[in-house]
Amino acid sequence: MINSGEIAYFLGIQVKQNKKFKKIHLSQEKYFNDILAQFKMDSCHLVIPPFQASFKFNKSMAPITIENVIAMKEIPFKTIVGIIMHVMVCTRPNLLIYMTCPR
Repeated sequence: MINSGEIAYFLGIQVKQNKKFKKIHLSQEKYFNDILAQFKMDSCHLVIPPFQASFKFNKSMAPITIENVIAMKEIPFKTIVGIIMHVMVCTRPNLLIYMTCPR
């Protein structure tokens, strides 16, 4: 095996090592920034959702006009949900527990 130096980025996780204090800092900031840029959402701001975690969507909330239906078809929902699921299951199990626990 070849030693190619300190690890800096692995599977979407940034790794910062502080040898003086013998600490390792793991971050997914770059991963999330890349995802936001991919979906042209990098200039968005954090907001608290206007509904509770137990909120249920229904058919009456679906787009009605042709323009809204066409606009919704252009949004890659499956890809976005897949990315969130990857983060929850593979790298942030605490999010998985938070999202699945009943309140």
